[in-house]
Amino acid sequence: MEEKYQKRIEAVKRYYSGERANYIYKSLGKTKLWFCFWLNRYNPKDENWYRDKPKAPKVIHNKIAKETETLVCNTREN
Repeated sequence: MEEKYQKRIEAVKRYYSGERANYIYKSLGKTKLWFCFWLNRYNPKDENWYRDKPKAPKVIHNKIAKETETLVCNTREN
């Protein structure tokens, strides 16, 4: 497992075991913002909570419909 993932998991585990937040993120060399982000992202029901989420948009609004794309490609081939 990558080191960045291990730090995220370790930070949350240490917090829930009772350690103070400022000691945790300072010992890991991270910021309070980083710590709060991963603490808020933590979800015990999601086993991959610590992984990065895709940053690409889920929907491309200006994309041409598949039928139109096929028609244009066929026209260009002829």
